[in-house]
Amino acid sequence: MEPERISRIKVELARLFEQQVEYFRKRGPGEPAPAEQREYEQTCERIRQLFAELSECGKGNRQNPDSRPLVKR
Repeated sequence: MEPERISRIKVELARLFEQQVEYFRKRGPGEPAPAEQREYEQTCERIRQLFAELSECGKGNRQNPDSRPLVKR
């Protein structure tokens, strides 16, 4: 996966995480409205999809002997 795609995924993840923070910040006591709950669940699903894409990207990089890990250990 090209670096530009990874950057776009990171930007989208940051936006989705902010949406989740706002969901909990705005939420009062009691159950959320059905529309709010659906939106939250859709956001969670999209986050899972994006992490799966990043995971696939990482698998592809491991096959390349010249690739470097994204995180130093």
